Amino acid sequence: MDLNFKLETFEGPLDLLLFLINKNKVDIRDIPIAEILRQYLDYMPVIREQNLDNVTEFTVMAAALIYIKSRMMLPKPEEEEEDPRKALADALIEYKKFKEAAAWLALRLPEGQLLITKPPEVLERSRTPDYHHEPGDLLDAMKAIFLRDERKKPPSREAFSGIVHREIISVEEKSEYIVSILKKLGEVDVTALFYGERDKRHAVAAFLAVLDLIRDGVALISDNTDGQTLKLCANMMA
Repeated sequence: MDLNFKLETFEGPLDLLLFLINKNKVDIRDIPIAEILRQYLDYMPVIREQNLDNVTEFTVMAAALIYIKSRMMLPKPEEEEEDPRKALADALIEYKKFKEAAAWLALRLPEGQLLITKPPEVLERSRTPDYHHEPGDLLDAMKAIFLRDERKKPPSREAFSGIVHREIISVEEKSEYIVSILKKLGEVDVTALFYGERDKRHAVAAFLAVLDLIRDGVALISDNTDGQTLKLCANMMA
């Protein structure tokens, strides 16, 4: 089959498809895929012989046309309403717009010129300002700038002294307090030590103090009929 065309005019697969559509005088939105595919495949051997850099793009497009044709031949699911040719038609329409815009610009460019530039505009001379500032205005502006910079700095620790107050609870002081009770009473209910505190932080400090006293041998835990009690060691009571 003789193919009369100039391959160098096809810049890509869309360009070849648009050529075939115009040649067959068919609607882009209603492409006869079977006929266009047959003609497209007729061009493929010549395209491969030319060893073009974008020969892969032509092959990919051929595969896409075959895929569209296969979808059109298969039974159409009820939920599938979109035409398989729609994406290809949209791409061809956009490509056609760019191609026509390029042709429009080519007619308006001097021969050999590839760029369109805008000539420089004549700038008007700046007018003399019609306002006046007193020296005090400049000073106020400088103060505002310095104040703005100060506001960007993080607040100092002292700025929170009247807002946030964190009480320091000493485990050592709790230990001394518990020892004083033990010296006075001899034994104390462990539960009363914890539940008698004001809040959780004091209760935790009391608990740690009890552990320290037991670890250091100052106090010990013993089981009585009344429950668990904390007693002083015999050597400390002596």
